[in-house]
Amino acid sequence: MALVAQEKITVDHLSGILSTVIDKAEFGSIILDEDSFVIMWNQKMTLFSGIETNDALGKNLEQLFNGVLLARFQNSIKQALTLGMSSVLSHKFHGAVLPLSNKDGGALLFTTYIKPITIDPNNRNCLIEIHDITNVEAREKRLRKITQEQHDNETRLRLLTDNLPAVIHQVRILEDGTKKASYLSRGVEQLLSTDYDAISNDPDFLRKKIVTDDVSLLDDVMADVIEHSTERDIIVRVNINEKVKKWVHMFLRGREGRAGQKVVDGLYLDVTNVKVVEEELRRLATTDSLTGISNRRHLMDSSEREFSMAHRYATPLSVLLLDIDHFKSVNDSFGHAAGDAVLETFARTIKGVTRQTDIFGRYGGEEFVVTLPHSTCVNAMAIAEKIRKIIETMNCGYDNLSVTVSIGVAEMTSDDKTLDEVLKRADTAVYEAKNSGRNCVASN
Repeated sequence: MALVAQEKITVDHLSGILSTVIDKAEFGSIILDEDSFVIMWNQKMTLFSGIETNDALGKNLEQLFNGVLLARFQNSIKQALTLGMSSVLSHKFHGAVLPLSNKDGGALLFTTYIKPITIDPNNRNCLIEIHDITNVEAREKRLRKITQEQHDNETRLRLLTDNLPAVIHQVRILEDGTKKASYLSRGVEQLLSTDYDAISNDPDFLRKKIVTDDVSLLDDVMADVIEHSTERDIIVRVNINEKVKKWVHMFLRGREGRAGQKVVDGLYLDVTNVKVVEEELRRLATTDSLTGISNRRHLMDSSEREFSMAHRYATPLSVLLLDIDHFKSVNDSFGHAAGDAVLETFARTIKGVTRQTDIFGRYGGEEFVVTLPHSTCVNAMAIAEKIRKIIETMNCGYDNLSVTVSIGVAEMTSDDKTLDEVLKRADTAVYEAKNSGRNCVASN
């Protein structure tokens, strides 16, 4: 508790010092909180705008300047608060950025610097600096000072970004189209488990680790970002080593740098844990908890998609409906644990003999369905007979326990409007197989 109190005292002390320094600064300074409300407004801003500090505090810039601000200005503030990116707005936009005046009452000519800063360790703030460049001689002196400040800011930025749970990356596109790395934060060591110095000057270090199937996606997005100076984000899979892969969410922004070169700013976040949870939730929503195969809902959704495709392209499709014979007697004679073991073994056995393109799932109870795309009734009958023979000799894991299966086969016809019509014929065929003594295959 004492440590927490000491940290708060330290933060408050630093905030007080920062407030004093900013208030006496030679340039206009505004600090916004995480919700874009003014928390600091120095004397220079009062001189430039005519708005007193007490009138500015707690308001946003739209309220203070009675109108819609330049979109580029608003975006720069948002990026500073959310992505931790700095921006510079040229003096050419001075009138559209903020309506400020010089000491003679004319329009103030200024350059705007928008920077992320941290006052409270738990929140990110935005510092807006307004540098008067009306006087050329003063401007040159100020530029030299700004250069030093920029160096200091970059040092502070490096200290900040190196401790972020993300990777910040900047690449410049030269006139001949080649890329040159401008900046890379050390968070990359944690993201990729690699040596920083080995990749810090490689503009394509992440692309080289992206799985093959995702490379073209990154290339397309990167080309769009560079050509149109736009913002895009994508999620790609990255090879960490032979056994480990990660999911990385890439935020990319294309813009024009000071020298007229294209610049791409990147922010890379490790979202592996989120994707793992999503995959697990998807698996739970589509999988039968006992057998590990598709549950009825997923089975029917997948089968109906194949049914629609078969109708559209006039390709054959058949369905097998499998019903374990005398399954109730298994539960009655050996117990429900044995019944569950039979269902698990049955599902695992069938899955081992079906094709990768086939759809296999639990229809309900002891009934299972196999949907066979591109299979005629003749082919389906052969597959069903193969399954019947395998089940007949299947080891259920209990002494004196064996099961057989009755299988109904139905092929889709051009008159079928829904998959249910095919399944009903397969169900009728199952009854025929049961009436024929079970452990056999019938078609309808």
